[in-house]
Amino acid sequence: MKILDVQEFIIKRLIQTGGLLVRNGYNDLPFWYTSGRPGPFYVNTQNNDIDVISGGERRDWFFSIPVSIELELPHIFLFKNGLATQCNPDGSIEKTLNIKRKRVLHVSDIINLASSYFKSWLPIL
Repeated sequence: MKILDVQEFIIKRLIQTGGLLVRNGYNDLPFWYTSGRPGPFYVNTQNNDIDVISGGERRDWFFSIPVSIELELPHIFLFKNGLATQCNPDGSIEKTLNIKRKRVLHVSDIINLASSYFKSWLPIL
């Protein structure tokens, strides 16, 4: 199986099994962390206002990379050391981020307390 076939399969299975939920509007309930805090962990595939997808080192990437490929959007790799790298749909790499005035959708796993999201990922973005 090619990598893109595997990624497409994973995305379809996540959606079919409810592992990846879609929030369709402002009236929908937020997604909740296991810590009991609400979080922004959703993918709105009907929203054309997203400019870039981000994911934090390492577990988030299992979810964020396939989403960025499926939506044909750049992906920002957020690292625990505070650095970030953007991979564009054409495969080119940008080590200097220019995300001012861009709408970033952060995709993450939710099997944690979301401490990395608040302590690391938000400050980088």
